[in-house]
Parts: sequence; C-alpha cells; structure tokens
Amino acid sequence: MKGQVYGLYVQLQKVYKQLKGIFHFSNRDDSLNFTLQFNQYEQIQVQGYFQELPSEENRLEFEFQFQLDQRYLPKTLPELKNKVNFYGDMKGKTD
Repeated sequence: MKGQVYGLYVQLQKVYKQLKGIFHFSNRDDSLNFTLQFNQYEQIQVQGYFQELPSEENRLEFEFQFQLDQRYLPKTLPELKNKVNFYGDMKGKTD
C-alpha cells in the first residue's frame, strides 16, 4: 500500500504540473486499473476497471464520457501528500 500511494502521488503531480499527458495507475494485484488523459483544454478523461476478485469474471469497467476539470487536482494533491506522509515513500515510513 505504501509504495502505491507514493507512486500515485508522484505520477499525478508530474502530469498536473505539465497539464498534459497520460497518467496510468494499477495496484499490485491489478484489481484497480485506470488512466487519466489530460488534454489541451485543461480537462481529464478517465477510463479503467475495478475487479475485486481476479478469479471471478465480474469486472466493473468505467469510462467517463464527460470530462473532469483539472481545477479539482490542487485539492487532491495535498490530500495524497498527507497519505504519503503517513505511509512513507517506496521504502515505507522513515522516522
């Protein structure tokens, strides 16, 4: 968990600063997988899937046809930073 939160924060911060590009996230067991695509209109398109049990064939696939405004990210990044501070980086919490 700790490395996943840190990786999510670092990648999301990078694409937000550039306001372009593609951000991809997948957790260790690949139960959650999503892509955020930033475009030149300062919008984000979201698509991906969630599958609670890989052994079962039920999978929730999602794609937001509407686009999310990038202005929501400045609020999200500090919240993720708090999680990084709690869990630590890829090596874990160092005190």
